[in-house]
Amino acid sequence: MIRQARPSRLFVIADAARRGKAGEAELCLQARVVTEAIDWPCEVVRDYAGENMGCQRRVCSGLNAVFARVDRAIILEDDCLPDPSFFPYCKELLERYADDPQVTTISGNNFAGSLGGVRGQESYHFTRYPHIWGWATWARAWKGFNPSLPWWRGRGELLTLRRQLGTLSAAMFWFNWARQVRKGKLSSWGIPWVLTQWHRGTLAICPEQNLVTNIGFGVAATHTVDAGQRLANVPTAAMVFPMLHPATMEPLAEAQVWTERFIYSGGRGPSFGNWRRWALGK
Repeated sequence: MIRQARPSRLFVIADAARRGKAGEAELCLQARVVTEAIDWPCEVVRDYAGENMGCQRRVCSGLNAVFARVDRAIILEDDCLPDPSFFPYCKELLERYADDPQVTTISGNNFAGSLGGVRGQESYHFTRYPHIWGWATWARAWKGFNPSLPWWRGRGELLTLRRQLGTLSAAMFWFNWARQVRKGKLSSWGIPWVLTQWHRGTLAICPEQNLVTNIGFGVAATHTVDAGQRLANVPTAAMVFPMLHPATMEPLAEAQVWTERFIYSGGRGPSFGNWRRWALGK
C-alpha cells in the first residue's frame, strides 16, 4: 500500500532484537530487508536501533527524529494495513487542521462504526480517543510529549479522569494503566499519548469508515496476543471523496460511549485485561 501511495520521503524506524530471544534477530533483519525494495523516486531515511529499546522508547525516539526534520507525518506500524484511501484522507486533513491546536491526532481507525454501528453523518467525526493503528499528526502536536507523564499528579488525576470520562470504572481503568506505565511495567507510548491529549484538552479525528486494519494479532505479538480478539483484522472500507467535513468540532458522544464501553473499561481491550485486575495491582 505504501508503494501504491508513492511518498516522496519515507522514514523507516526499527528496533533491534531482544537479548535471549531465539530467532528474533533474523526476523528483525527480514523486516529491514523489505525496505530495500523501494522502486519509486523516494528519499528513504532509515533509523535502526543498535540494541533493543522496547516499544515506548523506540517509537518515541523515532518520531522525535522524524519531527526534527518534517512538520507532519503519516505513521504506520508494520502490522497495520491501510486501505489506499487512508493516505489522501490523511493528507487532506493534515493540511486542513495544520494550524488548529485543538486537533492533535488524525486516526485511520473507526471501531465504533465498524463493530458497533455508531456513525456520524459526515466523512469523519471528532473524538477524545486518539486511535493509533494508522494515524497522522504534526510536529506542533508531538512537541513536548513525554511518555513518562511528568505532569501526572498521582491520585489527584483520578478525579480529573472521573469528570472527563463520566464513570468511576472508566477513571480507574485509565488511572491504573497510567500507573503501570509510570512504574515501567508496561512499555507503551500509546496510553501516555491518550492521557496527554486529555491533559491538553485536545481532540482526535476518526473516519466514518475503518481505513486501517491490524493484522498483527497472535502469539508472536508484544501486546495483541489474542488472535480471536474483536479488534483483530477489522475490515476496511474506502473513504469517499470529496469528503464532507463536520460543521462543528463537537465530539460524537455516542461513539465515545461505545468506545469506552466495548474497547476499554467496559470490555476487554487487546490483551489489556479487566480494569478491576489493574485496580488491584495484579
